[in-house]
Amino acid sequence: MTKSCRKHMEKAATRPKGCPSRRHFLKACATLAAGAAVGGPALLGPGPALAAPVLPAWRGTAAVSDVYVVRDVPTPACSLADGVLPDAGRCANPATAFRDPGVETLVRLMEAGGTPFYRTAARPGGIVPGDAVVILKVNNQWGGGGGGSGLGRMATNTDLLKGMIWRILNHPDGFSGEVVVADNAQPISANRWDAIPANAEDRNQTFASVVAAFASRGYPVTLADWTALNANLVDGGVPGPGHANGEYATGDMDDAYIVFGETDEPTARRLSYPKFQTPGGRYVSLRHGLWNGTEYEADRVCLINFPVLKKHCMAGCTAAWKNLVGFVSCQNPEGRFGGWDEMHGYFWDYVPVTPSGYGLLGRVMALVRAPDLHVLDAVWVCTDNNFDSIQAIRADVVMASRDSFALDWYASEYLLRPLVPDSPQDSSAARGGIFRTATRINQKAAKAAGGGGYSGMDLLAGYDGDAPHEAERNQLNVLVATAAAAAVVPGVSLLLDQEA
Repeated sequence: MTKSCRKHMEKAATRPKGCPSRRHFLKACATLAAGAAVGGPALLGPGPALAAPVLPAWRGTAAVSDVYVVRDVPTPACSLADGVLPDAGRCANPATAFRDPGVETLVRLMEAGGTPFYRTAARPGGIVPGDAVVILKVNNQWGGGGGGSGLGRMATNTDLLKGMIWRILNHPDGFSGEVVVADNAQPISANRWDAIPANAEDRNQTFASVVAAFASRGYPVTLADWTALNANLVDGGVPGPGHANGEYATGDMDDAYIVFGETDEPTARRLSYPKFQTPGGRYVSLRHGLWNGTEYEADRVCLINFPVLKKHCMAGCTAAWKNLVGFVSCQNPEGRFGGWDEMHGYFWDYVPVTPSGYGLLGRVMALVRAPDLHVLDAVWVCTDNNFDSIQAIRADVVMASRDSFALDWYASEYLLRPLVPDSPQDSSAARGGIFRTATRINQKAAKAAGGGGYSGMDLLAGYDGDAPHEAERNQLNVLVATAAAAAVVPGVSLLLDQEA
């Protein structure tokens, strides 16, 4: 058991309904640290399956953001559990082994909806350049944990991951960059890339085996454990728009988390971001971009946020914006925030802090870097809690948006809330409750810190009703399609749902 685990739970005086006990959380920390799964009796079989709730499509009358939804994601044909492709058979072909029909359909749906996946000369507004370091920020803080049908389902699905990597590598201009799978498990956990059971059809298909399979074929795909960077917090000062102390531009080439303050609070060091050398030898600042030895190339870093949808005990839901807790550093919570609970207060007002409504993750998106795309894994949805859930429902859904708040509003309301047995309204950003409050705090912080550059969904400040508000609904375009089992970008024909 880590000291941080024990201290956090000893300090917590209250918790939302349905949260695990202190004893249960301590058990989770201790067993994960020892490399074991946690929770109730193991269910290594398929677990309960349930048709996904109704996922409506519509065109908003005042739409500012697009949400893309693919349902009925089929079972993958191949496994990468061995870290290599077989010598013979259909799965010996990389185009078969690496492709995922859900991801293929999602990319095609985005193209049809006016959000091009690839950045090219003809489509300069596309997301993924062919010469970039593409970082897939997954959710792996509690990989391998849980119990019952939730066992191993709290980390990003590795079938979707392999499909996303394959799609990136198949850039129409060719791919000369590096795909980096990354996360920061924080001091309370460990980034176990080889945790079994994995969240995949083949429970032995881990993050490590997926990356190894691509690498075995010579593809530039690597792993980066940002957890190790917590040991080197560098005081960046108050950089404003300039370079922080400890940046590559100042001559500091060490891997680190840069912690820095703002002009109105020059002594605070709440904000943070990673800078690191990739396994491929590239130097990346998540604030400024790719360092080429002389200058930063901002457009040569692409950040794709890749969380798994699940209930969260403290925030109500883990989805897009909440997954960015693994982008920042939680090291030294007492010195930087006043304590562990106070740190979560700065995240989303979990406990009262000054200033209130700080919205640290929204500020990070505005002041450091916002992900270029959010891809939400909802193949399996944990409905009990975020770190040792004993219940997961198979939904077979994957979603995406460039707007984290729009994606979370839709996914939490129409997919997570109907599946959560206890206090479901607290898991929806569209209805009054814990997750709506947390989401609104971070959305308003992103808007305020971003000045006139914010263009995403804007939640109504005075609304906490029992149903989604039409004015918020109308800020979204939602496109829904059924996954095609043999989808191949760009030729797949989409089975689009009727718009409301």
